[in-house]
Amino acid sequence: MLARRFAFLFVFILSVLLWGGNSFTQEKTDTTTEPTDKPQPYEHQYDEAEVVEWEFGIMLACSGGYAKTTRVNAPLPIAWPEQEVELYEETKSNNVGKITIKKLSGKTASIMAFAVPILRNGDSAEAILRYRVRRRSTLRPADTNQFEFAKKLNGKLRGYLKPSPYIDSRNKQIREIGKTIFADNEEQPAWDKVEAVYSWVRENIRYKFDAQPHTCQEALDTGHGDCEELSALFIAILRSRGIPARAVWVPGHTYPEFYLEDETGKGHWFPCQIAGSSHEFGSMREDRPILQKGDRFKTPVSRKTTRYVEAGLESADKTGVLKVEHLMRRVKDN
Repeated sequence: MLARRFAFLFVFILSVLLWGGNSFTQEKTDTTTEPTDKPQPYEHQYDEAEVVEWEFGIMLACSGGYAKTTRVNAPLPIAWPEQEVELYEETKSNNVGKITIKKLSGKTASIMAFAVPILRNGDSAEAILRYRVRRRSTLRPADTNQFEFAKKLNGKLRGYLKPSPYIDSRNKQIREIGKTIFADNEEQPAWDKVEAVYSWVRENIRYKFDAQPHTCQEALDTGHGDCEELSALFIAILRSRGIPARAVWVPGHTYPEFYLEDETGKGHWFPCQIAGSSHEFGSMREDRPILQKGDRFKTPVSRKTTRYVEAGLESADKTGVLKVEHLMRRVKDN
């Protein structure tokens, strides 16, 4: 009888322990599967666009003498999230050496490079690359309050705070302008502070085309400038406030981009059309191909840092005159 009672008690205790252990396990599992409300990284939105064919290249003609070992560079379109590029054809004259494509400045620009061993009086040479380009317009975010100024910048982003040719972010007057604009918009979110700089530039610098580039100080002194000066001044003011900004170059035009982070800490570049009648901030309706982003470049034939990649050449020995035609033209819509 006593042995039977002990056996019953043992079975009872074992059942309680197993039931309690299963309950604890079930409760722990349920807790770990509860949903979370963490913010998701922002993703840029683009519209649809057609593929357009473009030609990029150089045509040379020599007169009155010769030119030996002429090295040539010219800008090309480069892939970005809003742009797809496809090289589909190459043509060159027999006196042109191999055409190579090189990336510049952290892969933010691309050039074609080639050499012509000898050009004599009356000789010509050409090299042309043909691209299919699908350039999509960038749409403005629906919720701009989610963006903040970057809390920590890596080395590459800190490079977009430094002065560049014609973009003097350390200029005393520019620093004062930025300080005043931010003080007047102290309670506004980051996006609105940047937009206040955009509006200030458009309201205070009248658009006026000039083939000769000018510094930000000259634009402030005269009160006018074209897309290059308007973009440069916007970029310089933001950089003076510790906000990364850069220039974007397309055939015949430039516009600026600025850098903000979303709620998850992911960084984004946003464009704005600072020259023109429409207030286009945080979006970009543009079908011309992007040639580069940034404003500090050196090419293999350049002797100085420039704010955009230009077509350039140099000859090891030359007595003649070289006439250069730089091609950047739209040839066909698909």
